[in-house]
Amino acid sequence: MATRESSTCDLKVVLLGGRNSGKSEVGNVLLDREEFVIKERTTCSRRVGEVAGGWVTVVDTPGWWCDFKVQDTPQLVKREIVCSVSLCTPGPHIFLIVIKAHSVFCEKRRRAVEEHLALLSESVESLYGRLHLQ
Repeated sequence: MATRESSTCDLKVVLLGGRNSGKSEVGNVLLDREEFVIKERTTCSRRVGEVAGGWVTVVDTPGWWCDFKVQDTPQLVKREIVCSVSLCTPGPHIFLIVIKAHSVFCEKRRRAVEEHLALLSESVESLYGRLHLQ
């Protein structure tokens, strides 16, 4: 029988979004149990679980202020967003952006999402560039 340590994960997901967007709740749904504590976090949190016969890795990242530009986001949060990729070696299959269904997704928030996703571009490009070379 496979264990968490000896199995490779079938699916690797990184959850991204603003503060209090529901990332932890989404992670719990993906893992089909309460793994993530619903609270503000300043570091990434990684959980692995067996779901429907396959292994799933979920990384919950710290959230940014929804209306803030990336330049106004604390360095620690930006660093954790970038490091989230390394918690899903060799790399995540999915970057899931979590937005509250009842929130107004205005142009300012759309730009904030784009700017925060751009933090990942260099690490994702280098990661997937290495994978294509192998």
